[in-house]
Amino acid sequence: MPFLKVKSDKQQATSRNLVKTYHLSLITYHFKLKLGFSLIELLIVISIFGITASVITASFLNFERNQRLKNAALQLKNDLRLVQNNALSGNKGVVGGTCNPTSPNPAILLVGWYVILDAGLGSNDKYTISRDCNVSGTEQSFDTKTVLLPRGVTISAIKYGVFTKTSVNILFQPLTQSATFWNTAFTPPSGQFLNVNGDLDQSKLTGSIPQDSVSVELSSQQVPGVYKVIIQPSGETNESKP
Repeated sequence: MPFLKVKSDKQQATSRNLVKTYHLSLITYHFKLKLGFSLIELLIVISIFGITASVITASFLNFERNQRLKNAALQLKNDLRLVQNNALSGNKGVVGGTCNPTSPNPAILLVGWYVILDAGLGSNDKYTISRDCNVSGTEQSFDTKTVLLPRGVTISAIKYGVFTKTSVNILFQPLTQSATFWNTAFTPPSGQFLNVNGDLDQSKLTGSIPQDSVSVELSSQQVPGVYKVIIQPSGETNESKP
């Protein structure tokens, strides 16, 4: 039989300790490597999430601002059509009111419905809708309503044909779809559409008959470009983004 050399207890214990130490070193090294890579991966994921969130937020804000401007143009167009329909139907307000007495009174007539648009500073974030009646020779405004444009949206320009105007009064008369454009300095609420004979005072018109179209430009400092609401003398109203 070959001779077998038996290690002493001390040698065996030393060997076991060396193995344990080696295993412990491997575990510690593996743990350190694992921890280091996890931290880097976490930082990468956080960075990706941050960049993605920034891009999505910027895109959403840009979309929301564009929609706000577009909605303002649609709102103005729809209000102009509403005013046109009120005039076309001869809407005088509630029965029993000053403009619509219970008993017919030939001295009380509906002149029409109008919209005042103003591009001047302090007035360009809203517009006014009202009804105009001739009550015994004196024009009076009823159901006046101020409509605020969406936040950040303003009337940046009003153009009559090729001419730029600060403001315009758009009148829709009863039983007709057509629109006429007036100088706001001489028409309601501070002035009158009619002359002393009860006829429309054409000297107060913007331009002369036949009139050009009116283009109302809406803009926002946060959005490039403008939306236009175009009103034709025929009463046709449309909105567009050039």
